[in-house]
Amino acid sequence: MLRLSQAGDYAIRGVLFLASHEQGKILLVRGVAEERGIPRAFLAKIFQILARAGVLKSHQGSGGGFSLARPATEISLLEVVEAIEGSILLHECILNQPCERCGTPGECVIGSVWGRAQENMVKVLRETTIADMMERIRLSDESSNSE
Repeated sequence: MLRLSQAGDYAIRGVLFLASHEQGKILLVRGVAEERGIPRAFLAKIFQILARAGVLKSHQGSGGGFSLARPATEISLLEVVEAIEGSILLHECILNQPCERCGTPGECVIGSVWGRAQENMVKVLRETTIADMMERIRLSDESSNSE
């Protein structure tokens, strides 16, 4: 089963929460964790990884916490996912062309399908920004409130 890890899910939820505040606003991990129902120590580790990846900015000292490193329009969902999960690789045969494992002569048919699927997934994640996600949340909230 292809599945985003719990850390990947928490990373996205945490970044979206930071993006829901004004650009540059510094928030404490504790507040984000409480608001989103994420274990604080786990979120702190995730945010440190995201800061090292350049997605978040870590602020030290008494007013410390985290903020988005760049505007939400400049942060892709792919950046967030790959910072936590590593590079997307749907199947190892994508790396080994021609595939010798499956016994298919020439280019591995299975590998080519996995390769196309991976390309499409990466494209969608690269083209989807945190700002896009925030807009989808806003539109969803508006349609829920109008019902």
